Amino acid sequence: MSQLSFPRALVAVLLLVTPLGASAAPPDRGTDAARKELEERRNQIQAVYTLGLSKKAADEKALLAIITSVKAPLYLRASAIRAIRRQRNERFVPALKALLTDKTVALKVEATIKLYQWRFYAEALPVLRDLQDQGVAFRRAFETGFDDGLPTYDENARAFFDRGLKSENAYVRMDSAMGLIILGEAPLGVPVLRAVLVSDERYHIRMAAVNYLTPFKHVAVVRELLELAAKDADERVSQRAKQVLTVNEGAEPEP
Repeated sequence: MSQLSFPRALVAVLLLVTPLGASAAPPDRGTDAARKELEERRNQIQAVYTLGLSKKAADEKALLAIITSVKAPLYLRASAIRAIRRQRNERFVPALKALLTDKTVALKVEATIKLYQWRFYAEALPVLRDLQDQGVAFRRAFETGFDDGLPTYDENARAFFDRGLKSENAYVRMDSAMGLIILGEAPLGVPVLRAVLVSDERYHIRMAAVNYLTPFKHVAVVRELLELAAKDADERVSQRAKQVLTVNEGAEPEP
């Protein structure tokens, strides 16, 4: 029987007492056993998000139990935090605040983003800055919605993106540059991504730039950058960019 056939609160209990492995890293996809484990993980995460959609007290308690459990695997605890509804819920606040000093970066990141989105600025913003300095990209923390196919950002986003352009971490720079492009500041963001595509010797970083650009390929300056990437000397990068440029609108290429 699928886990999703169980009552949602019971699903959470099952996830706590029968976690799959201790590692947060996805298993190797190369064997039948690994593929089965990946499928089980997907089912678990789907069950967690189902809990997150519920407004029932029992389901919220079950979600909180996953977040605070030392038995639940890391990927499930982090997913549980992301699954909490956008609307502020005081039930989760103490647990999330406790995670602001957690040594596990994945949990700290998700807790900080959620608290920031609930406008706990005094507690969350210093942690966001500290994590950004460590190389964590945070554009999604500032998203408030979508308008005409593009994300919208809150009042703190611009300063955070400007700060990110100075980062030594390529992913933080690219993430911040995309944020600035979306905010209408292409003259600030485009040169950063262009420099990566033209000058960075690491193919996986250039590939990452293509992936950052992909969701916004309908934006003219982004399309120009993708056309530049399509000329990359490494076929892995150029083929990915060409695939993005030629795929039917509304469908994204396989990662």
